[in-house]
Amino acid sequence: MKTVRRILILALTLLTLTSMIACSAVQSILKSPKDFAFQEMVLTLDSSFTEMDVKEHEDRTTFFSLSAVSVIIIKESFEEMADNDVDNPSQYSVADYQKAFITSNAYDVTYKSIEGLSAYTYESESDGDSYKFFVCTYKSETAFWSVQFMSPAKDYEKNEAQFIEWAKAIRFETAA
Repeated sequence: MKTVRRILILALTLLTLTSMIACSAVQSILKSPKDFAFQEMVLTLDSSFTEMDVKEHEDRTTFFSLSAVSVIIIKESFEEMADNDVDNPSQYSVADYQKAFITSNAYDVTYKSIEGLSAYTYESESDGDSYKFFVCTYKSETAFWSVQFMSPAKDYEKNEAQFIEWAKAIRFETAA
């Protein structure tokens, strides 16, 4: 009887250990860095993200993660801005564009100056759920970009450091 008990305990221990190792391996695969490209923007997220196909908005895209975190990218080209009667949009600063973007969307924001990022946060509700956004504004050779990192408001604090890391890694590649 003692032998059977020892074998069962050993088997249970090995099963638990194997399960922990497998979960750890899956987690590390899902959290490994992966580059995602949207037009000339490249951002590095983790491999748990997938891009949503948004055909009606060619200047927008959204990436969703298994962990309920999303990244929404909005591009406003200088050409599009000029077509909408904005004089010399390429001469605007990121701060000027950011203020106009916030005003046109009527966001109630908190500005953040974090490690060279032009950023702000705001909260929004949808279907009774509260979300908090960390938004960074960028300027490339052809456009202004709004990159919105979103998570449930209750989880925002634990996600903010990751949002900042991802925002700092955004780069723009010129067409060859």
